Amino acid sequence: MIGSLVGVLGGLDGFCFPIVFGLLSCWMYFALAAAICLGWMHVVIQRVMRGYASECMRRVEASHS
Repeated sequence: MIGSLVGVLGGLDGFCFPIVFGLLSCWMYFALAAAICLGWMHVVIQRVMRGYASECMRRVEASHS
């Protein structure tokens, strides 16, 4: 499963990167990719922390009662 996913992503990268590099400068592409990754990471961490923080608060409240 993972091997096939990596293969598909590698194939898409090999097809898309030359087109993207031809249209944008390399630095613009990497800045855009970094911004997308940072935004995605922020959303994921917020979702995880909402679930984790509520569980931690329950534990703290239970220990103080």
